[in-house]
Order: sequence, then C-alpha cells, then structure tokens
Amino acid sequence: MGRSYRLGRGQRADRHHEIVDGVPNWRWTIDVDGLPEVYPQRGIYAPASVRRNGRHQLPFIICTSSPHKYNTDSTPWADEVNAKSGMAIYYGDAKATQERPAAEVSGNRMLTEAWRLHKSVDAEDRLMSPPVILWTTHGATGPGKGYRWIEGIAVVDTVDLVMQEDPRGRQFENVRFGLRFVDLEDDSGAVNSTWLNSRRLSEGSLAEQLALAPYSWQRFVKSGVSALHGAGRRPAPLRLVANR
Repeated sequence: MGRSYRLGRGQRADRHHEIVDGVPNWRWTIDVDGLPEVYPQRGIYAPASVRRNGRHQLPFIICTSSPHKYNTDSTPWADEVNAKSGMAIYYGDAKATQERPAAEVSGNRMLTEAWRLHKSVDAEDRLMSPPVILWTTHGATGPGKGYRWIEGIAVVDTVDLVMQEDPRGRQFENVRFGLRFVDLEDDSGAVNSTWLNSRRLSEGSLAEQLALAPYSWQRFVKSGVSALHGAGRRPAPLRLVANR
C-alpha cells in the first residue's frame, strides 16, 4: 500500500494548499518556485533532463498504471503490483496502431535507458540514474477521478520484449519492465520531495543530491541492484513529504 494524492489544476488544487478534498495535494508536495510544475499527462513521464557532468540526467520517471483501462484498446494489458515481494510488472506504452518498433517508443526508450543505468556496474552511472515512481489511478470518472495512489519508488530490474494483443485481435510488440521497489524501512516510509527536486536543478553536485536520498537508494548507488534483492518490500504507507 502507498498513499493517495490529489492531482488537479485550478485554484483549489494549486501548490499553496497542502490538503485538497481531504488528502495531500500533489502540487503542494512537489512543485517549487522557479521550476515547471510536475503534472504527468502520459503513462510514462519525466521532467526535463538536466545537463550534469557532461551528461543528461533525468530527474525521475513517473509511471502511471490505470486499472480502469485494463483490457481496452489503449491499455490491452494488466500491470501487476506485488507489495509482499516488493516487485511490480509494468508494461510500456507501445500500441497496435504505432508503426515504430516497441523499443523506440518514447516511454519504453526512457525506461530502458534507466534500466541500463540501474544495472550498471559503474557507481557513477547509478548515481546518475533516475528513481522510478509508480502510481495508480483511482478511475477516469466519479469520486476517484483526479487521485493518484503512490505504490513506491523503484529501480528497473528487468526488461523483456513481449507480444501482446488488443481487444480487436491486433498483435503488437511491447516492452515488459520488472520494477523492484526500494525498501524505505530505514526512512519510516517517507521520501523527501527535496531529493526529487534537487535532481531537477542545474545547481548542486551529484554527491549533494545523494545525501538527500533515502538510505536504501544510497545503498543501491554504492552497491548496485544486488543491495535491494531480498529486501524489496517497502512499508506502508509510503509518504512524499515536502521540506517547507
């Protein structure tokens, strides 16, 4: 289990209100002065990359899973989140109507590059690598519209090319990503949004970024994905906290 956030626009959901409709306001939690708002409108989304140490660094990636869309033309699959094992299966954003190979679709390419960095034996690559935030929608209409449930912070552990079929019987290639959640027990289930936003700034060093990260992310950067195996569970509720 994670924690629900209100995702919206307009005066009631602007970043000056900590609570909206009885739950934490996403924009209050993540938005800061001088940076664009973080408002994902695609299944796989990332803020603009930052030039750092001669390379482009993605601050973080947000993956949206929409159970109410499963087995539809737009989402002919069902993602899987297993809180007990600390793993999730997340399918990429290829579609039967697209002519590009699945690996070249923008979101799939983004997560595949994150996988290369996460699995690298070079600690500097892991230091540059983006954390992956997985959240689920509460529904397209009705009382659940406009809410997101954060499942956890993860790294990309596996990447597989798969064949899928939409409800019209059209087959297409897609990419299946295995996500491994970061264990947040040592951080009492909390992730400070200051860490995420520090990755969006051109100022500051990679070492300063890392110092703001959860302890388990610091261990991952030091020792690799192997440091997460056997400790993938993360306690509930996961909380993003704003340092205001």
